[in-house]
Amino acid sequence: VCKTCNEYINPGDQRLSLDNDHWHANEDCFCCGVCGKSLVGAKMTRKDGYILCSSTCKVKLLESMVKRGVVV
Repeated sequence: VCKTCNEYINPGDQRLSLDNDHWHANEDCFCCGVCGKSLVGAKMTRKDGYILCSSTCKVKLLESMVKRGVVV
C-alpha cells in the first residue's frame, strides 16, 4: 500500500521502498512531505516518517512539530 495515497501498489507497478514504507514511483506519491516537490530520482532525507527534499524542509517540519507540541 502506498504511504501517500493509501492505494494498493499492483505487482507490475513501479514502486519505491524504504524500510517498511512503499510509494508509487510517480511525482504525485513520492514527494516531499513539506513542500510537495517530487523526489523521483532526487536526493532526499527522512525525519519521523516524512520524506523531505532538503534541510530547509526538515527545519520547517521540526518548527511545525514544536508549534504543535510534538516532542522532537
